[in-house]
Amino acid sequence: MTQWFYADDARNRIGPLSDIELREHYRQRRLRRASLVWRDGMTQWQPLERVATELELDLVTPDPTLPPPLPAASATSVYSPVRAAPPEKGSPAAWSPCWCAPRWRSRWSES
Repeated sequence: MTQWFYADDARNRIGPLSDIELREHYRQRRLRRASLVWRDGMTQWQPLERVATELELDLVTPDPTLPPPLPAASATSVYSPVRAAPPEKGSPAAWSPCWCAPRWRSRWSES
């Protein structure tokens, strides 16, 4: 029996799953055809689409009453402070966004 693994949208490895269990996860929309899967004998993770024939996914209809999986987080969704213009020297906005190494103390002491 083949044991499958897949990466969910949070990049967590899910498995081992049998062929039947993997098809059921697909039917329940826990993964989509672009999700990465792996089984013993594969050299690297592949999109589910590439093994769809092997798993007979064309015979499986995703449950339309369930929402699709969330899209993977993109680099633009990660917090990134943006300022319209650089802060003036000595202003409170001139501090470092890193809480562990504030630079504002030295800037306040300069004035």
